[in-house]
Amino acid sequence: MGAYGRVYTTYTLTARPDGTSGWVAVEGRGAMEDGGFASGAGVGIYSRAGTTFTIHFLVNMQDGTQNLDTVVFDAFTRELSHNVYIVK
Repeated sequence: MGAYGRVYTTYTLTARPDGTSGWVAVEGRGAMEDGGFASGAGVGIYSRAGTTFTIHFLVNMQDGTQNLDTVVFDAFTRELSHNVYIVK
């Protein structure tokens, strides 16, 4: 994850009654090469089509940076992509 180093993230999904969408809370920590850490937390929404989850959320980083993140996760293949767009 570039500037955030090796990142460990937890996504907590809360499904709506239809089971194909809902809310997400996210927390993450990054261990950086210089020995420091980055951290952030955010909230957003997700949708599911078959075994593929598409998640969008806003993150506040500890340094004041705000990011819009998009995650696509396929639960069957276990493939995940996580894109970060700096908002502020």
